[in-house]
Amino acid sequence: MKPGHPVIDVLDFISRGAEQSGETPLSAFSRISDLLPAQVLPSDDADSAKADGLVRWSVRGERTQHGKRYLHLEVSARPILICQRCMRPFVYEVDSAVPLEVVTSQVAWTTTSRATIRIWKARTGFWPRPVSRCWNW
Repeated sequence: MKPGHPVIDVLDFISRGAEQSGETPLSAFSRISDLLPAQVLPSDDADSAKADGLVRWSVRGERTQHGKRYLHLEVSARPILICQRCMRPFVYEVDSAVPLEVVTSQVAWTTTSRATIRIWKARTGFWPRPVSRCWNW
């Protein structure tokens, strides 16, 4: 882990129903920023004001009435990409939200009933999925 990256106790975060949000420069995400072109548009480009180089994020913990634990993650950014057709830079709007069910064992994940999953899908519009397939913690 890199110095300066926040670490949280996920189970405590969820039990408190905590929320945290912030803005982080896109350049801080080295695995993606190394793959992106320069994050500067020509000043005469109408989209130049939209590309601020920031990733806005939020995370919220929730424990449902049935005892399920979730982290609700939201992220938005406006990175500059290169169009593969015209080879010009453009601003690509990213706006994503996803709930992650936090389980403490493989049994907890595999015993999640289909009914619970269907209720979640009806409520949120997408299927929950496990954060990791590694259960050896």
